[in-house]
This record gives sequence, structure tokens and C-alpha cells, in this order.
Amino acid sequence: RLFRKRGAPRGARVARHGTASALSATGAMPIGPDFSAEQLEAAVRADDRFFAIELPRNPGMDLGSDLSFTFVKVTGFDTPSPAAKAGVQKDDVVVCVGDKIAAGQLFPLVIDLIASNKNDTLLYTFFRGTKEEFITAVSGADALQMIDTVYLTVKQEGKPDRVLEGRPGERLRDVLLANDVPVYQSIAKIANCNGKQLCGTCIVNVMEGTEQCSIKSLDEQLAVQEKPDSFRLSCVTELRGNVTVQVLPS
Repeated sequence: RLFRKRGAPRGARVARHGTASALSATGAMPIGPDFSAEQLEAAVRADDRFFAIELPRNPGMDLGSDLSFTFVKVTGFDTPSPAAKAGVQKDDVVVCVGDKIAAGQLFPLVIDLIASNKNDTLLYTFFRGTKEEFITAVSGADALQMIDTVYLTVKQEGKPDRVLEGRPGERLRDVLLANDVPVYQSIAKIANCNGKQLCGTCIVNVMEGTEQCSIKSLDEQLAVQEKPDSFRLSCVTELRGNVTVQVLPS
């Protein structure tokens, strides 16, 4: 799954943080399940690992993705390559294509964004680092060290709402069970995997604060693929801020 455009070098214009203002116009376009344009804009302004480069229509670079077919990155270059000449490096993450967010989007959608460009040049925003480093930069995970307590509001049918306290990085299942809040239904109450992400029975509905939870892994996406986007496996979902969940969702 590679994208390759061939063409003679035509030069490139580098503009560090050049897409921050353009992102403002996109609105809260989600990046996968957890990030918004506002979060990305803030990260672009604050982190020097983000950079924008205007490349010719034929940039001479190969693109690929991880096994989730998201987080498109540079995998190689043609010879000669305008992109390489402009300073793009292998493994740079493609963050934006023009004023459209690419990070976290499916690989074919990103390729369609690139292919739909009719101009002689196209502005790319890249992130120099790994996928995990990008997620940390955008989610503000480094700031978690400054937070002592997060609050988990629990909604359960037929019972009054409860507000529980947890620690940043703590998993939903652990906080809920520690406070005698049920996460399992029916036979799963006695026959479950004990939080090892094997049974898929500890599902909760994150009603508010999705962006304050850890991003869905590919395994979790597969486990809840027939459920609404807000449904999460509580055994692997980590808290990063205040969240409201519905337990035992139907």
C-alpha cells in the first residue's frame, strides 16, 4: 500500500507551523476517535517537531501506513526527489494535506486527498517522530504529570449519578470496580478475562470526554467494531482527564 508520484524536482517552500491558521478553518474535525482540530492546532504551535512544506504536485516520495491503515508516513523517495531535497525524511508522519487533517485518517482517504489536488503545488504538514510521540504531542500526555486527580462521572440506569476519583493513566475498569460499580452483565460477572482484553465484555459508553481517554488500539477497534464509536473496553481505556461514562450499556 504505497503511494508514488514521479516527477522532476521543482523546488519547495518550507514554512514551519505554516498550517496552524488553516487548521482553524477546519472546525473540530476528528482525528480518529480522540483528537480534534483545536488540539492539533495547539500542538502545531507549541511543538517544533511539526513543520509545513509546500511541495510540487509530484513530490517523489512513497507513503505507507501502520497495520491500522492510519497514521500515514513517508517510507521512501524517488531519485531525484523534491520532497527529500526539501528536507522531508523517511518515517515523517503526514499530519495535514493542505488544510485537511490526515493524521489518524484511513490510508485510502489520505491518498484521495493528495490525488484530488489540481494545483501545481500542495502544502504538507509533517511530524518528525513516531506515531506514539505524535499522539503524546497532540493529546498533551506530558501534562498528565501535573494532574493529581481526574473525575469519573458514572451513569447507571435506575441509580443516581456518581462521581468517582481516579489517577491520570488509570484504567476505567479499575476505577469502576474499586468503587463497586459493575462493568459486567449476565454470565460475564463470573466468566470474564479479569481485565486481560480477551473477552470483550467490559464495555462502557463514554458519553462525555472521549478526548480525555487513551486512543483505541487496533485490537480494541476490532472488539467493538459493531458498536457505536463511543463504546470502549474499560479494561484498556486509560483516563487522561474528566470523563462521563454509562455502565452496562444496552
